[in-house]
Amino acid sequence: MEAGSNDAVLSFIRLLHQDDLLETLRRLPPHHWQRFAQHLHPSDVANLPTELPEAHCTPFIESVDADLFADILAELEDPEIQKAIQHIERHDLAEMLAEMESDDAADILGEMSQSQARRVLEEMPLEEAEEIKELLK
Repeated sequence: MEAGSNDAVLSFIRLLHQDDLLETLRRLPPHHWQRFAQHLHPSDVANLPTELPEAHCTPFIESVDADLFADILAELEDPEIQKAIQHIERHDLAEMLAEMESDDAADILGEMSQSQARRVLEEMPLEEAEEIKELLK
């Protein structure tokens, strides 16, 4: 795709209303979701994991990379975070949290049960896990 047409696509995507984003994602095959979502600001797609139908939520989460999903999680409020992360495998969540600012990751883990948070921390790289543990104290 040429740069000019890519800019036009980005402009169109930014104009979409949240409901239109949901409808667009529902129509796209899941393997196209990452490409679509990477052109949006995380705040534009932040509610998608919580608003998509259950059958689409896990494929959406699996289609975006850890960096983007970490940015999406940082945009959500606590109840929406819990709904979004319930669909994520523990090792994937650990990877995503390791990509986030430590205080944001600590906030998310702080909303989980101690045993859940401990299991996620065990999956994280040691340095990031230690830093987050300090914040959780």
